[in-house]
Amino acid sequence: MMSESMPNEFLLGNLLFDDEDSQAVQIAADHLRLGRPDAARLILQDILKRIPHHSGALNCLAAEAMMRGDVKKTEEILQLALSVNPQDTVALGNLGNLHLHHQRIAEARLCLERAEALAGLTPALESLLIHILSAEGEFDVAISLQEKVLEKNPKNAENHYNLGVLLARSQQHTSAEECFQRAIFQRPAYREAWHNLGQLQARSGRLKEAIFSFKRALLLLPGDPATISTLVDVLIQSDRASDAEEEAKRGLIVTPGAVLSILALGRAQLALGRKQDALTTFASAVRAAPEHPLPLMSLARGFAALGNYAKAADAAIMATRRPGGTAFRDFAGDLLLKFGRFSAAWQVLAEATPDIPSLEVAENFIQIPEDILQVLCLAPLLRLAQEQSGKDVFIIPHNNTVVAGRLLSFSNIIEKVAPPTSNILALAQLGMVLRPDPTSIPLPTLVLDETKASAWRRALGARDKPVIALAFNGENDGEPPLAEILKILNFPCTKLAIFTGDARRHLDVDPDMLDAGPHLIELSDIAAAMASADFVIAGRGIGGHLAGAFGLSGAVLVPRGSDWCWGVEHGPSWFRSLHSCQAGETGWGPALAELSNLLVNFQKSHSLRVINGVEEGN
Repeated sequence: MMSESMPNEFLLGNLLFDDEDSQAVQIAADHLRLGRPDAARLILQDILKRIPHHSGALNCLAAEAMMRGDVKKTEEILQLALSVNPQDTVALGNLGNLHLHHQRIAEARLCLERAEALAGLTPALESLLIHILSAEGEFDVAISLQEKVLEKNPKNAENHYNLGVLLARSQQHTSAEECFQRAIFQRPAYREAWHNLGQLQARSGRLKEAIFSFKRALLLLPGDPATISTLVDVLIQSDRASDAEEEAKRGLIVTPGAVLSILALGRAQLALGRKQDALTTFASAVRAAPEHPLPLMSLARGFAALGNYAKAADAAIMATRRPGGTAFRDFAGDLLLKFGRFSAAWQVLAEATPDIPSLEVAENFIQIPEDILQVLCLAPLLRLAQEQSGKDVFIIPHNNTVVAGRLLSFSNIIEKVAPPTSNILALAQLGMVLRPDPTSIPLPTLVLDETKASAWRRALGARDKPVIALAFNGENDGEPPLAEILKILNFPCTKLAIFTGDARRHLDVDPDMLDAGPHLIELSDIAAAMASADFVIAGRGIGGHLAGAFGLSGAVLVPRGSDWCWGVEHGPSWFRSLHSCQAGETGWGPALAELSNLLVNFQKSHSLRVINGVEEGN
């Protein structure tokens, strides 16, 4: 996360102080920055016992409540400060920051206007204005204002830093990095600048430089939870999970109980394969901050790693219901879909986008995303959409309607010019509008090109051996090695290799395979080739999706914890004609054993069909 003024997820990053705040309040604020809310709270409560209306103490106590994820308490404290002193511009500014933190931009502007009317546009309030403009997407205006601030004092490190934050938000990462470097030049001990510089370096894949920057930030503030958290993630990306665990533990020595550091330790343990330890760690983070959504989402990941999908889904739902949990709804929805909790997933995702139009008020156009797998995965919803709306549902791709219609061969695709952008409903959002139970949708929904399928059947001719289609890209795409599958195919059969692109390197594994590649021009060719086979073995890529959508018999081999549409261990698959064979924790052994059993049964049934066919012919 890019730090605004310090690497912290909560309101403290924008906390405002006036000149009259006591040194004790500053010490409390330092405790908060180090992730020690209990110590800060003791100091602040002592101050408020002596001076109940101390502005600085109330504002800092509000930041402590926000750090615990208690949004309601935070707002109550700030409103109390304003009821005691309606002209408390510090409280008004912090209330504006609170509203901005939760995307309540109109309310943030109102607080700014009230504070500005009382004290003028102070530097702190000007900073709030710039942040509001940034939140509204007015990056050019916000950057222009910050550049003017910088022109007034070009040697001010904070001005360079604030400009860097805005540039980073507007995706101008190279310029942002230069600003952070200039801020460090002006103030070598600028911890927040080192932190954000590390973020940008990590984003661009310069992991060694990022690790150096994060460690410099930790030298300036040892144990800082947010920097520990990001450093741990970069170390894990660098295949240094053991070092990541040590950094997290060192951070917890300095700041015991810091939630971000606890979660970082759990992620390191997960990367080391110690799943039960990670789950225990995530659970302790939930106990430390029960009202914050992030520990619950981490707990969901821990349950998922152990294969406990039901508890993972429950934790994900709980996280979205916590204050600030809306930011995690996309992840929670994906997790729920993966674990077969369809109704809950649609509900969670729809709550995240309440302004999605219904199909009746929209013009019933759905825009196809560039990822064709999403189209195939969500295609069954189109039939339900048509039934519920009572109208034709059209699919409009990004570029060429004719190409999409030809490749997918949907019976209800009609060539039509796309409507205005405002009336296009993204295909990925269709489920949020309809909220269906995918298990009730009939399959297949794609129409086979019979001319091409007949040509493939004629090409293969009458054979006494079954035709087995192999359609996958290899172990680099989350699929088992082809050699292991071929070991199972140790009975008389014709092996039809449906490989394209880089996957064609697998042809050398077995020279007896028939190469269908030269004849595969478009998706309908792949589907026709697979349809000519008696049994399809596919991975979770395009081959598996096509085989399932066309209702072809066979098996799909998927890694553990694959996409929800395969329905492994968590409910029925959308593609009911395919049997899902899932890998185990230690590898592909269980999936290959299951495939072997399926092929034994297939051999028996195929032999009976051949015998019955011969008898009928006689």
